[in-house]
Formats: sequence, C-alpha cells, structure tokens
Amino acid sequence: MAWTGKLIGGGLGWAIFGPLGALLGGVIGNAFDQQAEGSRTADPPPDYYRQRRSVRHDPRFTGNPQGAFLASLMALCAYVIRADGHARSEEVRHVRDFVQQNFPHDAADLMQLLRSLLEQPIAVAPVCAQISAHLGYYERLQLMQILVAVARADGSVHPAEASAVMEVGQRLGLHAGDLRVIFASMGGQRMSQPNQPSGPDPYTVLGLSREATDEELKKTYRALAKKFHPDRVTHLGEEVRAQSEQKFKELQGAWDQIRRERGL
Repeated sequence: MAWTGKLIGGGLGWAIFGPLGALLGGVIGNAFDQQAEGSRTADPPPDYYRQRRSVRHDPRFTGNPQGAFLASLMALCAYVIRADGHARSEEVRHVRDFVQQNFPHDAADLMQLLRSLLEQPIAVAPVCAQISAHLGYYERLQLMQILVAVARADGSVHPAEASAVMEVGQRLGLHAGDLRVIFASMGGQRMSQPNQPSGPDPYTVLGLSREATDEELKKTYRALAKKFHPDRVTHLGEEVRAQSEQKFKELQGAWDQIRRERGL
C-alpha cells in the first residue's frame, strides 16, 4: 500500500519516540520497505539504509500534531479492541467504518496502522504516560471522546472494553468529572415520558444529578462549554474539530433541555 496520507507523509512528530514509537517502528520501516520494493531495482536505493536508520530525523516525520494524535488514537483503539482477549473482525470493521466516515483522507493509513498494532502487545501505562507528556489536557480530552465514540460505534460496549476505556482515561490524567461527562455517551439512556424526549439524560450528560441546584448547573455547564469548545482542538485538523463539535452540541442540547424544564 502507498503511504501518502497525513499520518506518514505529514509527520508523526513525537509519536515516533518512546514506547509509542516502538509500536509504530515496524510500520514506519515498512513505509521505506515498500518504497524500495516499488522501485524494483536490483539493489535498494543508495541511501535506503541511511534513511531507514535515520527516520526519526526525517523532516517528513516531524511537526504535524494531527499525525501524532491519530497514531495515539489507533494505539489506544488497538488496546481497547483486545481488552476482552480477542480482536474480533466486527470490532475492526466498526473502527474502519468510523475512520472512513470521520477521517476519510487518512482512513487507509489508519487501518494499516491499526492492523499492525493489533498484532503487538501494548503496554498501555507507558504509552499513556508518553501521550500525557506531549498532549495538552484538552487534546487528551478530545482523544478520549473519539475513543469512546469508537467503542460504542456498534451500538453497545462490552464490559471489558468499557473497563479498558476507563483505565485509559485515568492513565491519561483526566479529571473524574470530565470522564463522567465523556462516558455519559456510553449509556445514560432513559425511557421516554410524555412531553419529554427520549435519549441521554441531560443531567447525566453534564455529569450531575437531578438534585443539583440551579447555580451548580450553570457553573458546571459554563466550565464544560469552555473545556469542550471545538476551537481548542482546531490545530488537530477539521476532522478532529468536527468530532469535538458533536460533543459541544450535546452539552448545549442538555443545558437547553434543563433550562426549559426548570424555567431558567
């Protein structure tokens, strides 16, 4: 396959170092192997081995925050998929459908990377530590939002997957209240009642109980609106920003519903 997307061609930056880089190393090396194979010369290009050894210093592999972000996402997806001890084809298919819909220009690269990662054991603690050292809080928050969206792409979440997602969130150093807000989309359904829409409970979406005071609700919504505002992840590309916007609209919808119910 030709590696032409942003993931490889645009640079992986810090992701090619440390434990995450060790996972990605085979895939990166394969990019050069395929390049050499494509040329079909009797011998590899003169600078092939130098290029392969010095890949971490190649300018093509530096400076693109989205490349490192997406590589991190695929590593965590692989960990969650294998949480129950198996990498089922339907789970991989759900990830494929998700990335094709949300990251169409990089879908082929991402799936190639995911398949490679699924063949390797992933030490999630050092990987999360590396991600936390290089991604800011709001970027890690967005990473978790997408990971949860992938986990529930088939409409249900296996208990082992839910546990793995929770573990990742904790290891990424996300606040408990923010994790509750993100995980609200993994459940929190309620029965529809007269004059009340079905769907996620708006209080659960905001990470609060129905006993919360009006002032608590206002304060919490304002804080969440700032944390989950899509402008905070614009530098990661339009696709990531669009994912963030979905959560932002979910929070807005929950707040609007609560305001109507309480007459605020």
